[in-house]
Amino acid sequence: MASQTEVQPSPVERLLIMEIETFLEQRPELRELPVAVINEETGALSQHLSELGLNGRLILDSRSRAEQIEVPDAWRLFTGPDEVSLSGVGWVIHLLARPLEALEETAWHVARWATSDVVMISAAREKHLNRSMNAVLERCFQRVHASRGAYKSRALIASAPKESLTEHQLPERIPRRQRVSVEPVGELELRAYGMTFGAARLDPGTALLLTTLLSSGPEGRSDAIDQLDSVVDLGCGNGTITAALGLATSIPLLYACDDSASAVRSTRDTATVNGLDADRVQVTHADGLKYHADASLSAIVLNPPFHDGGTVTTDIAHHLFAEAARTLKPGGRLWCVWNSHLRYRDELDRVVGRTTQLARDRRFTVTESIR
Repeated sequence: MASQTEVQPSPVERLLIMEIETFLEQRPELRELPVAVINEETGALSQHLSELGLNGRLILDSRSRAEQIEVPDAWRLFTGPDEVSLSGVGWVIHLLARPLEALEETAWHVARWATSDVVMISAAREKHLNRSMNAVLERCFQRVHASRGAYKSRALIASAPKESLTEHQLPERIPRRQRVSVEPVGELELRAYGMTFGAARLDPGTALLLTTLLSSGPEGRSDAIDQLDSVVDLGCGNGTITAALGLATSIPLLYACDDSASAVRSTRDTATVNGLDADRVQVTHADGLKYHADASLSAIVLNPPFHDGGTVTTDIAHHLFAEAARTLKPGGRLWCVWNSHLRYRDELDRVVGRTTQLARDRRFTVTESIR
């Protein structure tokens, strides 16, 4: 096995390493079964398990994280929990994401596809744990209990999958479904898988952005949008922007991309359920605009996230602004919405180009930046 660069585990990963040691002492037969590591943060967990001689699968929703983590030799990398990634797995090490939808989806897949005596160890910082997580796990497993706390973290340990989870069809709640109204588009059907930020809800900032872009008022951009040959929905999430542009405009080619595999799947489903032709909508799992060349795009629409898991950060927005600047043609436009308190306008002016405010309400600001 090739040597790996040693990485420092996060506090939650340190707790999980303790739990791994305990379980291998209590159940040495687990060494003979594949282990799945879901939502790893640093690579320390898979590295530790690999050094113990275990065969494993690494399941990462984030493309950027998958590119940063050094996958151990002989391990396989997957983008989400499903039959292929979990078949034959005897135990699962899982870093909890914030959405309950993500836990519900992961728990169902583990209980359905892993071995009948699988153990699922899910951990997070104590401040992010709540009793609802126990309830979600109890829908899929007969036994759920909490570990001792360490490093301000704690694990929920689930075992004995319920025999009722033998149907091949996903539960009705996977993906989440919601009908929303977007002015001036009308009604949209949204779909969202567990790790999709915002689930199947209409984000109010996105609603303001779309109302502004698709209106024909003084600040509206509907005429300019209809003349585009393509547009990119950067950070597409549940696909609201892609679907709205597809229904309300005649743009022949709609690109969408997201760092989250769950979001990519959600956008594809949202586009399909709203009747958009698959040849017209191209959705890519990518960190930023990696698969678009410099100075190749005419227009980008962006509602940048300001959370990375449970951490508030503007780093993702700044990264996406730089990607927009790199890929826009001279004269190309970035239409962006952001929480007004973040004050991104100067940064957009500096990085992308001349930026003007198109709309503003109590919480959000919509801008246009010209490259």
